[in-house]
Amino acid sequence: SGGRAFVGALRETAGGRGDGMLAGARNAWTGVGPTLARDVPYSAMYWYAVEQFRSMLGGDVAGHRRERTTRELAGINFVSGCAAGAAVAALTTPLDVVKTRVQIRDIAPVDFASSTETVPGVSRRGIVGELAHIAHTGGVDALFAGWGPRAARAAPTGAIVLVAYEVVKTM
Repeated sequence: SGGRAFVGALRETAGGRGDGMLAGARNAWTGVGPTLARDVPYSAMYWYAVEQFRSMLGGDVAGHRRERTTRELAGINFVSGCAAGAAVAALTTPLDVVKTRVQIRDIAPVDFASSTETVPGVSRRGIVGELAHIAHTGGVDALFAGWGPRAARAAPTGAIVLVAYEVVKTM
């Protein structure tokens, strides 16, 4: 069950592997590099895309602000955030796949939900090496595994974040 997996992950992080508490602390940071490699480009591309969608929808354009009602601006921001979130999430899916694989690569594939054994011989490829390995072994489909649900989750999140940000800016 999900609860057993969570408890197993906590035990693994706290107890560590091999080196006791030092390994436990190190385990807590597993995947931070791939997470940053996913999130930094996502954020940059998201805000760029938001501005492009706003411009296309007639929202604020640098230097040429047209007066709009609060409701119109909220609608433009909602659609822009939704479209930007979905598009950028789909584009950055390969980096999300790498992040997920790095974070779970030491867990035995036999019984993922309750296992905390390590898989012998797991390679420690870097981000680019992992991308290349995934592309080589699974093709483009493997790189973009889960892009639909990821984009579907990011769309409303991007919309809500942008509308809330714009509302708070006016307070």
